Amino acid sequence: MTKDKAESTTFATRPDESGFMSNDLSVCSARISSVSEERDEIAEVHKFSRKETNHIRVWRLIMALVLLATAITVTLTTYHFLKSEQTKSFDEAFEKFSQTVADAALQSQEILHATQRDVCENMAVDAIRTGQTWRNYTNPYYEMQFGSARNQAKTELSAFFPFVEKDGRDAWIEYAGEHLTEWTHAGHMTKYGNLDRLNEINYVPNMTKKGPDGFIPDDEYPEYWPMWLYSPPPAQYGAVNWNVLNVPDYNDMMTAIKVVRGEQIISKVRTSVSTGTAFTEEEHAAMHSKLKTGSSPHHPHCFIWTPVYEDPQDIYSKFVGFLATSFAWDFSLRNLLPGNVAGIVVIITSTCNQTYTYEIAGQDAYYMGEGDLHEAKYDDYKSEINLSLLTHPKKDVTPGHCQYSMHIYPSSEFESFYDRNTPEIFAGIVAFTFTCIALVMIVYDILVHNRNAKLVANAARSNAVVTSLFPGSM
Repeated sequence: MTKDKAESTTFATRPDESGFMSNDLSVCSARISSVSEERDEIAEVHKFSRKETNHIRVWRLIMALVLLATAITVTLTTYHFLKSEQTKSFDEAFEKFSQTVADAALQSQEILHATQRDVCENMAVDAIRTGQTWRNYTNPYYEMQFGSARNQAKTELSAFFPFVEKDGRDAWIEYAGEHLTEWTHAGHMTKYGNLDRLNEINYVPNMTKKGPDGFIPDDEYPEYWPMWLYSPPPAQYGAVNWNVLNVPDYNDMMTAIKVVRGEQIISKVRTSVSTGTAFTEEEHAAMHSKLKTGSSPHHPHCFIWTPVYEDPQDIYSKFVGFLATSFAWDFSLRNLLPGNVAGIVVIITSTCNQTYTYEIAGQDAYYMGEGDLHEAKYDDYKSEINLSLLTHPKKDVTPGHCQYSMHIYPSSEFESFYDRNTPEIFAGIVAFTFTCIALVMIVYDILVHNRNAKLVANAARSNAVVTSLFPGSM
């Protein structure tokens, strides 16, 4: 009885155990189903979200490309605009300064020619007024005229050379010895107010030429052109009576000045002959700009010859003498530009195959050396001016004289005043600004994308939970 009862009890509890296990499986199955449905819901929501946002992504890409294109365009436009403005400023500045230099150089030549012509005409008039006959001409007041012209034209020295025929040589030597102190003493008193600088030595009572140790008697010539009136007055008498014809270049110039009557001619470039005679080396150096690195102390000088005619109003009257005046090319290039402007390169060239380079820096003009030393990259900027004032029809076919011109160029130093890296700086600022904008947009887009992804995921989970709880309602 007990056994049967126990078996019936055991038999009766199995369905309960079986039902309990069945319920657990159902719960697990429901949970698995719920998770699966949740995943499906999330996938569906993501799929729907992607479809809805595809056009946004396209527009996002378009906006990124537009922003990139705009950044490139604005940056390049800014750079090229500022670069063109910088180049324009450089071009305009060079044009202005080169014109200033050219005008000053031409005006200097015009003043030089005019002052020397006036001196020669006044000498001819003075000879007529005082009754002096050529060749024997002396004016004790010559330094007033010569000195005034020298200061006005910015020249270094002037000397008068009278014409002496071969048969008048002895008469001239006698005349020169008698009147030597007349004009030298008067000249020193006019310029210095005393005779302290005059050392009355080295006079050679003859036509002279330059020897190894000074002036010596000259050879015989068909004619003579001795140095006479000298301004500033000489410190000693060695150069008096020096015959200009014993220098081959000057002999050729004498031939040329007789051909182009009425014209003033210019010599080849040569070094200064004034030191030791008219100036000390220190005085002469003070007339030029101080040296700088790369510059040369051997400043090119030229002589301008101006004829003196017996009748100052008739160039076909007797040719009785000429005035030779020394000038340095850098004189007309100084005191032209503002102090902060440097690097204007000036090339002086002549028909005598001589070329010299100067650099203008503010108030100074530095001689840089022989030859054309400008930078080749500025060839297209060349500004050229003709400095020859000759008008005689035979001026170009007559040897013995030189016609000069000037070429003006900028340099890297001059360009550096207008190349301040402004285009690069502003273009960099623009590019940096667009880069910052792009970074802000990217960061913002990432934050929005992450936020939306979280919202979509949360919404999908919520929807799956609701679906699992109320499947019939969904």
